[in-house]
Amino acid sequence: MDIQSVWQRIESWLKQHAPDILKTLNDGATNEQIRGLETQLGLSLPDDLKQSLAVHNGQRPDFYPRTLIEQWELLSTEQTLEEWIFLKEFYDAGEFAENEVTADEPLARTWWHPSWLPITDNHNGDHHCLDLTPGPTYGNILIFWHDYERRKIEGISFSAWLEKFANDLEDNLYEVSALGNLQEKT
Repeated sequence: MDIQSVWQRIESWLKQHAPDILKTLNDGATNEQIRGLETQLGLSLPDDLKQSLAVHNGQRPDFYPRTLIEQWELLSTEQTLEEWIFLKEFYDAGEFAENEVTADEPLARTWWHPSWLPITDNHNGDHHCLDLTPGPTYGNILIFWHDYERRKIEGISFSAWLEKFANDLEDNLYEVSALGNLQEKT
């Protein structure tokens, strides 16, 4: 699957139905920004995420609440690192150790793990995360809720998750809310 083509589909839909949200998308990240994120994390990013970041390096936070996917703002490399560091500090301090979790198989039954990379933010401490744990969950997208124990796989890869969003847009499953963000039609 070609990430550039998926983004072109999303951009085309936004141009027609939600031009204000289209304006919130950043230009692509540089190779240096992407490599810098990997270096800071000590983790390798999947190719599909790197390709996506090269197209759009997240959204500009000054346009909140005009978020791309319902209440979820797509994070830039810089914002991803900031959120990851914030969560890792809690993890390192043992803040998540006592929390009980239910999780889709084969996700780790942990509140949060340093190999879970935040890629969206709802400004309430919740994130879509890309699982970079080596093994069968590598590349999966899951939702991390800061105050809810359920961990659910939302996509088998970043590219599959993004393509599902593009498909849902083209199938007219989304509309612009009164707040100016995209929301699923009810």
